[in-house]
Amino acid sequence: MKTNAAKTIKKFKTLTRLMSDKGGIKIRFSGEQCHTDFQSITLPVGDFNDPNYLELIEGAIDHEVGHIKWTDREWTVKSHAEGSFYNGIRNAIEDIRMENSVVNTWPGAQFNLDRLVNQAINRGWFGLVEKGSPAASVLQGVVLYYGRYTYCGQTQLKKHCESAINALNAHLSHDFTRKILAILDKIPTLKSNKDSFIMAGEIVELLKQEAQDSDDNQSGDSDDNQSGDSDDKQSGDSDDKQSGDSDDSQGGDSDDSQGGDSDDSQSGDSDDSQSGELSQFINNALSASDKDLITDLHEAVEKELAKMAHDFNGSCEEVNLDLVCREVKRKVIHGEVDYEQANKMSGLLSRELYKVIHGLNLKNTTYSSRGSSIDANRLAGVGAGNYSVFSSSRVTKAPNMAMSIVVDNSGSMGDYCMKIANTSALSLSLAIDKLKEVKSETLYYDSDDVMHLAKSFNEKAAAVKSQFAVHSHGGTITGAALYTALRRIATRPEQKKVIFLLTDGDTYFEDVPVLLSTLELAKTLNVKVVCVGILAQKLGGFEEQEFLNVGDILELPRVLKKLVKANLLG
Repeated sequence: MKTNAAKTIKKFKTLTRLMSDKGGIKIRFSGEQCHTDFQSITLPVGDFNDPNYLELIEGAIDHEVGHIKWTDREWTVKSHAEGSFYNGIRNAIEDIRMENSVVNTWPGAQFNLDRLVNQAINRGWFGLVEKGSPAASVLQGVVLYYGRYTYCGQTQLKKHCESAINALNAHLSHDFTRKILAILDKIPTLKSNKDSFIMAGEIVELLKQEAQDSDDNQSGDSDDNQSGDSDDKQSGDSDDKQSGDSDDSQGGDSDDSQGGDSDDSQSGDSDDSQSGELSQFINNALSASDKDLITDLHEAVEKELAKMAHDFNGSCEEVNLDLVCREVKRKVIHGEVDYEQANKMSGLLSRELYKVIHGLNLKNTTYSSRGSSIDANRLAGVGAGNYSVFSSSRVTKAPNMAMSIVVDNSGSMGDYCMKIANTSALSLSLAIDKLKEVKSETLYYDSDDVMHLAKSFNEKAAAVKSQFAVHSHGGTITGAALYTALRRIATRPEQKKVIFLLTDGDTYFEDVPVLLSTLELAKTLNVKVVCVGILAQKLGGFEEQEFLNVGDILELPRVLKKLVKANLLG
C-alpha cells in the first residue's frame, strides 16, 4: 500500500477537526449516504485530499449541526403541509436565521458556510433568477438572496440579489417589492423556526392580497366600461331622436366611436391585461411545485457528497480504512480487575519502562584545546602534541512519547483472560503515568461500532481506574480497532508513538485485510505496534511480527521489557 505519510497525517487531523463534538452532536463518516438521527450526523467517506469534497463536508457539518440545534422540526412538518412554495420561502428564511445562530456560537463557521455558498454558486444550485424565470423562483430568489446577502454577509450573492429584485419589479410594482423587503428586514428579530414559518405566512398573505386587489380592479374596470358604454348609447340615441339632426348623428357618432370609445377601450384593455398578468404571476407562484423552486441546498449537497463518495470508493483498489473507524466513548461496563495487583505491578513496570526510555538519551562528548573541564585520561597525550584535553558534553534527552493501550474484550476472552487483560492494562497505564514526557490512553474493543474509552490522554489512570473493569462481549474486530487507535495517536504532537495491543487470538476473517492495511500504514507513519497475546498461540495478521504471551499477570513486566526494548530501541 503506497501511502504518503504527510498527506495521511493531514487527513487524520482534518478528520479529528471535522469529528469534534459540537454542542453534543457527534459527527461520523461511514458509507456513501448522508444521514442524521438528530443526535448525530453521518457523512459519506470521500477523498479527504480533494478541496471541493472538504468544502462541501465542512459547510454541510456546520449547516446541519445548526438545524439540529436550532430548527424545530414540528414547524418544518407544518410548512411542508402548506405546499411547496410556502415551504420553500420558510426554508430560505430559516436557513438565514439558523446560520446566524451558528456563526454567533462558532464564529469560525462563517468561513465554512461562505465556502459552501461558493460551491452552490459554482455548481449552479444558486443560479440567477430573471424576468423569464418561474414565478416561484423569482419570489424565492428575493427572499433567499436578499436575506443571505444582507443578513449573512455573503457578498458573493450581490449580483443574485439585484437580479432577483429586478425580476420581481418587472412583474409586480416597486411598491410591492418594497413591502416584501420590509418583511425580510425583520429577519434579525426571529428567534425560532416557528417565527420563520410565521414570516413565510406573512409573505404568502401579502401575495394573496395583491392578487385579490388586482382581480377587484379588473372587475371594477369591466363594470365601468359596461356602464359607460350603456349610458353613452342611451344618451346618444335620445339626443338623435330629439334633434333629428342627421349630420350631428353621423358626426357625433363617428367622433365618439373613433375618439372616446377607442381611447377608453384601449386603456381599459391595457389595464385589464396588466392586472391579469399580475394575478396569474402570483397564482403561478402560490401553486408551484418543487421543480419551479431554486435547488434545495440540503438535497443538492447530499446528492453531490454521495456521488463523490461512490466515485472515490469505486476507484480505490485498496481497503478504505475510513469506512471502518470506530466511535470512541465511555460505555457501561461490569467486569473484574485486581486493583491491588495492578498497583503493585505498576511499580515494577515503571522501573523497566524508565530504563528503556531513558536508554534513548544520547550523550555526545567533544574535546578541544580550550575549556574549563579537563579529562585526566587525555593528559598523557600532551607530550605527543595532543592538547585537546578539555571536554564538553551534551545530553540529548529521549524524545517524548505517546502510548495507546488497545485491549480485546471480545467474548472469547472469558472472565479469566479478561481479568488478566484489565489488570495488565491498568498496571501499564499507572506505570506510564509515573514517567515524565509520556502520555497514554486505553481503549477496549469487540465487534461493536463503539470502543470503550477507559482512559484518555489527558486523564490519570488512578482517577479513572474503575473504567478498566470491562467485561467480555461480542466478536473480535482487531483491524478496525487498531486503525481507530492509529488515527487517534498519529495526530499527537509527541515524537515517538507506540500502540500496545492485548488480545487472545485471531480477528474475524473479513477484518484481516483491514488489519494488514493498518499495520502497513502504521509503518509508514512510524508508529510502533507492540502485540501482547493473552493465552494466545498465534495471532492472525501478526505472523511477521514478534509477539509474546502473557498467561499470568506476574509475567507482564518481563514480557513488556522484552517487547519494548525490541520495538522502541530497534
